[in-house]
Amino acid sequence: SPPGQPRRTKATKFFASKATNQRKMASYRSQTSGNIRDDGTVTAAGKGQVCISTALKNDQFRKLKALRDNSVCFDCPNTRPTWTSVNHGVFLCLDCSATHRAMGVHLTFVRSVDLDEWTQRQIDAMRIGGNGNARTFFRKHGFTDLHGGKTEKKYKSKAAVAYRSELAKLVEAEAVKRGEGTAAAVTEGGGGSLL
Repeated sequence: SPPGQPRRTKATKFFASKATNQRKMASYRSQTSGNIRDDGTVTAAGKGQVCISTALKNDQFRKLKALRDNSVCFDCPNTRPTWTSVNHGVFLCLDCSATHRAMGVHLTFVRSVDLDEWTQRQIDAMRIGGNGNARTFFRKHGFTDLHGGKTEKKYKSKAAVAYRSELAKLVEAEAVKRGEGTAAAVTEGGGGSLL
């Protein structure tokens, strides 16, 4: 060490390195979507949100999957769907979930009912939306063959954009009721009904 400066031992190097790594990690977390917890584990909640417990998630999905409309994939006639498009609030089979993943998260955000963590807002989207409400909405907007092979066209349509927007407003309204959301986001769009 140069004269006048403290000698750098292995211990001081270790702690200096650890402090640098913590600063780098904090900087990285502030630049990412917020999916990295302070302990370094990853969560699906996103910035400022918290995933609910697996037991609570499973209880809510048990009720949602028991509804007749949700027992068939929204995009095809396959039964017992275990995947979803959260921003459309619809249940999908494994094959259709792959089609949705290929479209990109800007159109459809796919999650597994069984394998993924969920926030209450995401489950609210499934409860407020659901295959029945989505089916009614799309049929009112000219999509009569929902199981046809034009999946990408359906989700890029003006009807899909309107549905995603209205569903997001209704989900935000539910969050406001729980004290989580912002009332401004709800009042901007009215927050009426999907139908």
